[in-house]
Amino acid sequence: MCSTALLETDAKIGHPFGSIVQILALTAQRRDEVGWLTWSQLDLEKAVWVMPPEHAKNGKPHIVHLNEPVRDLLRSTPRRGELVFSGDGTTLFQGYSKAKARLDRLSGVHDWTLHDLRRTVVSGMARLGIAPHVADKILNHQGGTISGMAAVYQRHEVLEERKMALDTWGEFISSLDTPKKTAKDPNAEEKAAA
Repeated sequence: MCSTALLETDAKIGHPFGSIVQILALTAQRRDEVGWLTWSQLDLEKAVWVMPPEHAKNGKPHIVHLNEPVRDLLRSTPRRGELVFSGDGTTLFQGYSKAKARLDRLSGVHDWTLHDLRRTVVSGMARLGIAPHVADKILNHQGGTISGMAAVYQRHEVLEERKMALDTWGEFISSLDTPKKTAKDPNAEEKAAA
């Protein structure tokens, strides 16, 4: 599902929606969690995003390691206000349905949802040899692959393993050959209409 055509097109669409999709594909976080991302939650030098409990689905704080492609994207993101993925820095991004339909049309990739990116990332990580319990922690799942009494006693957050996993994933995504020469110009329709 996370095709190179999709990655190429969302990179060209850019801020804010294309950037949101890239962050989803690189971190496996939830759409709304990424949508609520603020500059104050980020430490680019330490390469971490500390998600506050009020923005996490499970109501618990969550640490997301920022791999190099994520840091590059964030460094190039305009700072217009506290919200990272906002047109004006103060208003949450709206119009996911329209933006997603445009992305589908321009990339040629259909029949998927933004939430599917979480499954794609975890499946890709499994193919790269990343342990399921590490992927569960990246997803901020509380139960996950460790259950029963083990879940009661296993409280380790596996932060270093999560960092390594997201770095490995970022390197994998960066290594993909994207169809730069054959990619559709996301503004071609608008240019033709002008």
